Amino acid sequence: MAAPKKQHHQQFWPSRCWCPVCWSICCHCSIQCTPFNVVAKMLLHFIGILFCIFSTTVHCDLQRVIVKGKLMCGDKPAANIALKLVDIDIGSDDVLDKKNTDKEGNFIVDGKTSEMTNIDPVLKIYHDCVDYLPCQRRWKIKIPKQYINHEGSKNLKIMDLGTWNLEAHLKEDINCF
Repeated sequence: MAAPKKQHHQQFWPSRCWCPVCWSICCHCSIQCTPFNVVAKMLLHFIGILFCIFSTTVHCDLQRVIVKGKLMCGDKPAANIALKLVDIDIGSDDVLDKKNTDKEGNFIVDGKTSEMTNIDPVLKIYHDCVDYLPCQRRWKIKIPKQYINHEGSKNLKIMDLGTWNLEAHLKEDINCF
């Protein structure tokens, strides 16, 4: 009579037992109950709990930068000049705003982003003023930290560059793309 009970037990629970490591029903032929896998599973649960806690307490600050000015090429307005307001980051830069100057050379770029730390805004100007090469000259103008507007700021600070003549040769590089 003992033999039929064993067959009946194997029919429902073939080669299963209580695992002494994780205290669950497991199969001896499985590698899921090794001490390493149990620790790895516990570590993943712990990381998940930490993520849930920090995702509700970490605050990203909405930051905004506004830059305005006028560009000239000699005594003529620099019309249709490409401008990019970017946040310099490790890796690729975040484009906050992208515009062209109007027919009078005037521009206003206005960009915002949410980050935990202060952004590093830079205005990039791409132009061909007094340049007869196929690639564009690129100026980079770093925007001072005092012109970063934080969420809830009462007075909006705008960086006014005034009028710039693109004939000047500043520290620049060439952009062929």
